[in-house]
Amino acid sequence: MPLVSVVMTSYQYDRYIAEAIESVLNQTMSDLELIIVDDGSTDQSHQIIQSYAKKDHRVKPVLGTVNRGIGHTMNTGIEMATGEFIAFISSDDRWLPDKLEIQLKILENNKDLVVWTEGTIIDAQGKPMGETSRSMVQSREKRAEIFLKSC
Repeated sequence: MPLVSVVMTSYQYDRYIAEAIESVLNQTMSDLELIIVDDGSTDQSHQIIQSYAKKDHRVKPVLGTVNRGIGHTMNTGIEMATGEFIAFISSDDRWLPDKLEIQLKILENNKDLVVWTEGTIIDAQGKPMGETSRSMVQSREKRAEIFLKSC
């Protein structure tokens, strides 16, 4: 059983998905599975996902033929997860190499936390367009406040 199940949702992002996959597979901690749930893409996403699954046993593809929406896609990934922890990434995102390692260190002492990171917005050439926030931690008891702060 892997320590972390990474769930990647995908729909029509063949331009970015290889970079997203690489950013997960190149994490400093490698005890993970990457579940890629494609929601019926008609671009080259399926072929790219399959090529990574052939090269790396940690990649577990679910290739949909009909677009069913993000809720279905996320739930499918969660249902397939076998890891102790679940992390989420979109197919147009990229992670820094030590993202999971840093978050897992936070969870070592207290698994009853929700941990997330903010990101930097980049353009199509990878040039930063915004600011990066630091990792944040929030107790589960205050989870409702997370949603209140974002409203």
